[in-house]
Amino acid sequence: MKPTARKYSRLPGSGYPLALPVALLIALIAIGQGCLDFFTPAMGDDLGKWNYLGLDEYRHPGKSTLSFLACQYFSINGRVLDALGPATINLLPHIFASIVMGCMTGLYFWGMCRCARLGAKGTATAACLLLAVTLYTMPWWDYMWLRVCQFNYLWATAFDLLFITTFHSTVNARGWRLVSCIALGILSGCCHEALGVSMSAAATVAVIVARYRGVKLSKTQKILILALFAGTLVTIATPAFLHRTATAATDGNISELVITTLPVTTLLLIITIAFTATVQGRKKLLTLTSSPWLMCTVAAFVSATIALYSTIPGRTGWQAESLSIVAIIYMIPKRFPIHRATAVTVISISVVLIAAHYTVAIPWQKKMGDEYYMAIEEYKNSKNGIFPFDYTGRKEVPPLALDRVKGVPDADDLFLRDVIVAAYSHDSKPFIPVNSRAIELDNLPPDITLLTDFAGDTIMTASLSGSQMIITNATHGLGKTLYIAEPISIDPGDHWHPL
Repeated sequence: MKPTARKYSRLPGSGYPLALPVALLIALIAIGQGCLDFFTPAMGDDLGKWNYLGLDEYRHPGKSTLSFLACQYFSINGRVLDALGPATINLLPHIFASIVMGCMTGLYFWGMCRCARLGAKGTATAACLLLAVTLYTMPWWDYMWLRVCQFNYLWATAFDLLFITTFHSTVNARGWRLVSCIALGILSGCCHEALGVSMSAAATVAVIVARYRGVKLSKTQKILILALFAGTLVTIATPAFLHRTATAATDGNISELVITTLPVTTLLLIITIAFTATVQGRKKLLTLTSSPWLMCTVAAFVSATIALYSTIPGRTGWQAESLSIVAIIYMIPKRFPIHRATAVTVISISVVLIAAHYTVAIPWQKKMGDEYYMAIEEYKNSKNGIFPFDYTGRKEVPPLALDRVKGVPDADDLFLRDVIVAAYSHDSKPFIPVNSRAIELDNLPPDITLLTDFAGDTIMTASLSGSQMIITNATHGLGKTLYIAEPISIDPGDHWHPL
């Protein structure tokens, strides 16, 4: 017999003011992220896109923006914001661009609270705890603070959270609200192929469940879903997407991905299976299918499957982990007494944790950002790309910065150094800052392993003085080859296995 539920459990459509502590924490995160963005230099894909647009420290582009958009969309991956982001945000004055990046981070955290039905009076304590836990536990490493990753993952997940919230709160939108719903649906689908496919799968399941329960979707809900499908199709129908999926290379292994990238989603899977083992649990799950829990859970599991297929640790778990956190919140009993003293303690700890992170990270990012620009000038003035420079390694930054601070790339950051060469060198001289940790060698050690970086240059690893080192080679000023060895720096997004 079919259940007799008649409608979805709807979120409040309006009049949902955030409690003051929650609003202040979201503002603190937005301001902190804006400051981090302001002091973070362009590197990796961000620098590559700047170079293609002809940008140099926020000057106007000297090349065709339309050409850039076409190349990004049809040749790279088909993600709309991956093309539109650099062609719009990077053209703004630096401070305004950072404000936009900070506001979008604030929107993501607001979306987490809103989708989880937390943040209003009576749920402020849980909301503050959610903000702190999300800030500290999400896979923010793996270069998440670079704009390219924010466009593809953080912005897309923010739109997904708002899509789910809007689907459960909007009955019949008209005028600009309807236009906003259409735009939201398209953006939720077109920002990233994995996220769009996951959301489309979740929406499909939601429609099937609604039909099974005898729930009639509103016109606006139908339009939202159609816009989502259209946005997803915009991305996955491109030749670039088909080429990208066909040429995917193996990166991490499943156990590594589960532990570093999908721990919360794994926890959600365990809890869901446990609920199905009891009659009471199954009744609870049936009730949850009329709430945002259904779309969050389905999208999280589909997204996690795609992340495992992609084998890339870190950022690929962004959507799955975000939606899993929200889904778990729905599975926790909402009504339990919290004494005022406990609430004040939890809120205070959340504020201290978030403030402490930005108090540490922002000054260190400024320091390392300044070093980066100094290194670039030294590199430009060097004859062969080899120059003495004692830069700060990421391992020297205090743990409270949570590995989100970026500076001069380490010797094993091969791709980042290649992009610097492409952006700042007309003769393709290598980028080799030699610091006090480096060892200069006239001859190669016998136990070397050859690697190949993105540009096709030969990179070697060897065991020297009991440590695994990465060795780069460049021509010395006198014409002889000089080998420079530096310790391999294992970052949170790196493999747990040897290079």
